[in-house]
Amino acid sequence: DDSDLRLPGAPLVVRFANASAQLGPQGQRKVEEAARLARERGGLVRVVGHASQRTADMPYERHKMINFNVSLARANAVAQALAARGVPRESIVVEARGDEEPLFHEFMPNGEAYNRRVEIFLQ
Repeated sequence: DDSDLRLPGAPLVVRFANASAQLGPQGQRKVEEAARLARERGGLVRVVGHASQRTADMPYERHKMINFNVSLARANAVAQALAARGVPRESIVVEARGDEEPLFHEFMPNGEAYNRRVEIFLQ
């Protein structure tokens, strides 16, 4: 559960299922919260997509490209959902990081799951 205290400047985090860019119910709630805050505050909304470091066995370049593409698809899904909730498209910046910025070790499935995320920064 992500209902913990959020530090000033910390992103709202949307989690995703493995290999998915579909927003689940919790993701929808996070996007709604981010959209409400963005409409109230104005300013830039930075949407940063991430992927876990795991894929099936494949060449390294393909692995990196798959993870980059899924992180971009996740960021775009969140950006579209924000725009659909009244956040001006010109204030949304989309970034994709692939698997380059893990927050959790992936030797446990929970760590891998937490790395599949989009971070929403209200600036």
